[in-house]
Amino acid sequence: MTWWKPLKGLIKGKFSKNKLLSGFKIGSDNTVAQHVTHVNKQIVFNLPKFDKEGQQILQDTIKGILAKNDELIGENSSEAIQGLISQEKSSSEEILNYFRTRVSPDILGLIRSAYYIKSFHDKNDRKVVTMLKAQLGQRYGKRAYHLTNLCNEEYFDVDIVPYLKKLEQEGLLQKDDFEEMFLDLVDNFPTAVFISSRMTLEEIEEEIKKQMEQNKKSDIDYLTIHGINKENVNSIEKVIYAIESEGNILGKETVKKGDIVKITIRI
Repeated sequence: MTWWKPLKGLIKGKFSKNKLLSGFKIGSDNTVAQHVTHVNKQIVFNLPKFDKEGQQILQDTIKGILAKNDELIGENSSEAIQGLISQEKSSSEEILNYFRTRVSPDILGLIRSAYYIKSFHDKNDRKVVTMLKAQLGQRYGKRAYHLTNLCNEEYFDVDIVPYLKKLEQEGLLQKDDFEEMFLDLVDNFPTAVFISSRMTLEEIEEEIKKQMEQNKKSDIDYLTIHGINKENVNSIEKVIYAIESEGNILGKETVKKGDIVKITIRI
C-alpha cells in the first residue's frame, strides 16, 4: 500500500490504517481548526485545512483504495469506499432505489457517486468537487463527467429519470434494455437537451439555440431534443418549427410515440 506511508506522515498517527479502511469522508468545513476530526466515530478529512501537497496525498489515498477494489460502490464494495461516497438519506435515495433493480452494481455506484459529488457542488465546494470528479473520471472516463454534470445541473432528477419512467410506463423500454438506454443518454450528453414541462416557449427556444451554438463551437453537427407530456411535446414541436423556419436547421428526424418525443436536428 504505497499510499499509506505518505498519509501516515500527514496525519501524524491520529488513527491506524485499519481505522481508515473501516470508513472515512471528505469534509470542507472552514470553521473547523483540525485537519482530521472524528464525527460519529468516523474519520473526516477537512480538505480546506490541507495545503496543496496534503490534498495531493489525500487524492493518492483515495486512488490507492479505489485501485484495490474492483467496484467503487457496488453492492460488494469495501466499507472504506462506502464511507467515501456514503450520503445521508435524502431525496436521492428514492432515485437510487429506482435504479437498483435496473442497472448493474457498477453503474449504480457511478450514480451514487455522482450524487455524493452533487452534495459538495450544492455547497459550492469546488476543491472537493474537482478532486472527486477526477477520481471518478479515472474509473469511468467521460461518462463520469457527463453524469456528474447532469446531476449538478439537475437534468438527471427533473428530466432524465422522468423520461425513463415514462418510456417504461408506455411499454417502450424493457428492463433488459434499460441500462443500455440509460448509458446511451448519459454518453451522448451534451449533444442532448431535455426540455422540462416547467419551461415557457421562450425558455425552450433559448435552451435549444444555446445548445446548438455550443455544439457548433465543438464541431458537433447535431442535437437531440427529448420531451415528455402532451403539452410539453407540442411546445417543443412549435419551437423546432420556428427555428427551422429561420433556416438554422439543416434537417431533422422525429420519433414520436404517444406523449414522448425525440427530435434529432442537423445544424
